[in-house]
Amino acid sequence: MKNFKPFLLVVSLFTFSLTSNAQTYSEGDFIFDIIAGGPNFSKAFVGGDVDLTGEGNEEVTGMLPIGARGEYMIADKFGIGLEITFASGKRVYDYTFGGDDYIDTWKHNKLRILPTFNFHFLDSDVADLYLGIGAGFKNVNYTFESTDEDALGGLELPTGKIAAKLALGSRFYFNDNIGLNVAFALGGPLVSGGLSFRVQ
Repeated sequence: MKNFKPFLLVVSLFTFSLTSNAQTYSEGDFIFDIIAGGPNFSKAFVGGDVDLTGEGNEEVTGMLPIGARGEYMIADKFGIGLEITFASGKRVYDYTFGGDDYIDTWKHNKLRILPTFNFHFLDSDVADLYLGIGAGFKNVNYTFESTDEDALGGLELPTGKIAAKLALGSRFYFNDNIGLNVAFALGGPLVSGGLSFRVQ
């Protein structure tokens, strides 16, 4: 019986989406999301806990992916939009080698700008469930600098410029205009969430 309960929940949700007269959006509505997500892949790219010759201290910092997205409903269940996210990572390693002090610095910053297309398939005045796809541009700066003249100085590694995304997301509204959002995606933040604002 316990294994049967999730199945009943899915069937009930699907039935509700087909029979409910209320709907989340109408043509001409606008939705604006403020989001933060994770994990921070930019922080992972700069590495950490890598032993260099000598004794030193390491500090790895970074900013979780943050951003915003807007969506305009061109029909009751279809919307087009734009998503912008930014993430960063920085690793600083200061160490002593051969009696001299050095500092190595790695930086990884990523900006993504994606036009999006969303299909909404839950009819409810308080809940939204959608499948989204997007493709656009990303600008990634990955640099390494060192005060050691024998190290590679001012190195900037090349990266791709094309970004893509496939997401399953939902929004839950407290009233006509304000709610929460959560999304799971391939491309961009793997998991994200934040505030949503609906203008009808």
